[in-house]
Amino acid sequence: MNTFRILLEARPFGIFNNTPLEKLKKEGFQIVDMRGAGLDNPDFYEALISSHAVVLGNDLNFTNSLFEDAINLKIISKIGAGCDNIDISSATKHNVLVCDTPGMNKNAVADHTFALILSLARNILYCDKSIREGLWEHAKVLGLDIWEKTIGIIGLGSIGRCVAKRARGFNMKIVGYDYAWPSAFADEYSIKKLDIQRLCEVSDIITIHLPLTNKTRGLINSKLFQFMKPTALIINTSRGSIIKEPDLYMALQNKSIAGAGLDVFENEPPKKSPLLKLNNVILSPHTSAFTSNSLYQMDMTAVSQIIKFLKGEKPLFSKNPEVF
Repeated sequence: MNTFRILLEARPFGIFNNTPLEKLKKEGFQIVDMRGAGLDNPDFYEALISSHAVVLGNDLNFTNSLFEDAINLKIISKIGAGCDNIDISSATKHNVLVCDTPGMNKNAVADHTFALILSLARNILYCDKSIREGLWEHAKVLGLDIWEKTIGIIGLGSIGRCVAKRARGFNMKIVGYDYAWPSAFADEYSIKKLDIQRLCEVSDIITIHLPLTNKTRGLINSKLFQFMKPTALIINTSRGSIIKEPDLYMALQNKSIAGAGLDVFENEPPKKSPLLKLNNVILSPHTSAFTSNSLYQMDMTAVSQIIKFLKGEKPLFSKNPEVF
């Protein structure tokens, strides 16, 4: 077993709790810790091509050329849900199993979604900044009500469903859109199925919880922004490229929508994004899943899947199980 070499690439892996790392060490694996290094570091590339397993985050795009070079690679265990930065077809062609950790971060992301909603609706960042500057502008700050508003949830997977459960606490009317409609859950939580244009027309809050695929890339664009209410808020804690950022920028700048809360971006970090200049958008650095419990569950699941695989057992959450 100790002949197996595991490369740690995922930047957040084990940084708040080293139990997952200790679990790998106890198995006797050779561990190469290059968290956050990336391909700009020549040592990282050398470590990659000699490794049998990779604990992967969101920073590295695992392309076909990397699979061709990483001739020893047997498994990639991705921290988090969604493997849009991994070429799954190439992984399959090169007999590399790909796993992720779906559902482990669902409550954390749903909580963060509502944190963005409430911060936008009540101008929390402006209020904080104003007080720190010595001002007292309580008669100037006008918020938006959340109670009994209509929330449109685009994507009703595990995270979208957790958002719906929280929306019930605000007595919201819930409408939804998904390619694979969860009929039983929607009936239980009184979620009305709409096409995406109609959802944009009626929603006070629109929140996105879809994986990034060829079908969803650029799904939210200028065509849909024109149907949204001028008081609408849009939240994205899924993948940045689902929204066309230039179109979002224009909608926010022109006040055709009221605000946006973004945890994800087309390019991360968004150093050159014009969105940074706007005051009706709240930004967070892809941290919606970053709670102590969520990170621990994701890390432990990622580790467990590698251990299972290298012991000849089938991991739970494989994206290309035919490789096993």
